[in-house]
Amino acid sequence: EQHPEYEALGISCQAAEGIGPAQLKLEPLPAGMLQVLHVCVIDETGKQHPVAAGEHGEEIVRSVSAGQWRLVRVFTRHPYAGTHASTNVFQFRRYINVLNHKAVRRFLDLTHEVYDQKVGRLFGKKIQAFFSDEPSFMTPYIWPIPTEMEGKVPIKDPVPQEARYPTLPWLEEFPQLYRQRWKEDLEPDLPFLFSNLTARASQVREQYYELVTELFISAYTEQIQSWCQAHGVNESGHF
Repeated sequence: EQHPEYEALGISCQAAEGIGPAQLKLEPLPAGMLQVLHVCVIDETGKQHPVAAGEHGEEIVRSVSAGQWRLVRVFTRHPYAGTHASTNVFQFRRYINVLNHKAVRRFLDLTHEVYDQKVGRLFGKKIQAFFSDEPSFMTPYIWPIPTEMEGKVPIKDPVPQEARYPTLPWLEEFPQLYRQRWKEDLEPDLPFLFSNLTARASQVREQYYELVTELFISAYTEQIQSWCQAHGVNESGHF
């Protein structure tokens, strides 16, 4: 609550496809949109044609000539509606970004440190381990809760009614980290994260997911494991 910058962050794609000549249209983005990162029209060869519009989430309409075309807008948002954070039987509440080192450190302050104060004397004795139960990027959409539970789950954070766009894990620093890791810019290749448009797409997705894995290990797994080792207790979990 005190650190909204620690909330789970995702990169989403809005797309319209068609065979020209035709008009392709993207509806305005919901209020929860944070930042538009890339807008383009892609022809059937995979070549991108920049679109100088839609950077504020407004409606986009583009006329295309003969051939197969795809109008794409890539943007960031906080994934919540339809994810496990708002589709469970305990409480609807927003979730931290497990790629964010500071967010996970704050999580440790509010959980593990409190356990240490209360029952730390039992670590390594009666308390053998902490258990992480499915830490999540909060990007997959899951099935609704059982009908019999509707209206019974406490709601800490209201769930907005919004379209469910394909979403992947993100970090504000991700473009810079990607450039450092792979010596190339990710921004022109963002559409490749969501569709297999060219032979290069597979390479981009492989590099993206490798970096996501490295960030998750560093921010979440290693940080929590280091804390546990320093306090004489094991770390376990279901990932």
